[in-house]
Amino acid sequence: MPQFPLLCSVNVPNNQLIHLDKDDGVIGLTKDRRLIHWHKPMQIGAKQLADDLPASNLQWCFHDKVEGLVYIVLVNTGTKDQYLLTVNLHHGTKSIEPFPSDHFMLPLGLRGGVLLAQEGNLILAYDLETCDVIDRLSYSTEFKHSGGRFFRNPRTDQWCAASYDGRTIRFENVFAESSDKTPWLTSMIECEGVEGPIGITHRGEICFTESGELWD
Repeated sequence: MPQFPLLCSVNVPNNQLIHLDKDDGVIGLTKDRRLIHWHKPMQIGAKQLADDLPASNLQWCFHDKVEGLVYIVLVNTGTKDQYLLTVNLHHGTKSIEPFPSDHFMLPLGLRGGVLLAQEGNLILAYDLETCDVIDRLSYSTEFKHSGGRFFRNPRTDQWCAASYDGRTIRFENVFAESSDKTPWLTSMIECEGVEGPIGITHRGEICFTESGELWD
């Protein structure tokens, strides 16, 4: 029974819930391998979209609001098998593809129409439809993963970001020029509607990397 027409009440662990937004609601992954969707965050009943998910847990997700798609990476913590679950919110449908079993990767983010991921000192680009590896790039082990697609060299305080230009993976400096602010940055994030990455200092200040502005 892939879909169930009636709304049902169901309990889902907090770490298996994906809060999208007030328009698209919440997606949940149940212990008995069902995919459910609350259309509104405060809605009691949820719609069942599928009941045949692989035995796995939520590892990573991305909400493409414009296209009405949610990309979810699932992982079986026992076997380390990973899957890409794509949910179409407009049609209430899903597709699922396994990742190559010879890779256990850490998802970094979607850039340029691919999923970027880290495995050791490699950055991999996965096709979103087939989960095939379409490009790979090695980077210096001096860089440590900070979060998302960002990496930091703790010795030099250099920040780099992984991206994809439609053909190849890029590993580029976050700051075009040397900045006196980089020694104080502890993390790097991205925010919709803001140009360029945003750095967070050890004092909680916000550094806009595109302009160099520093906000208390």
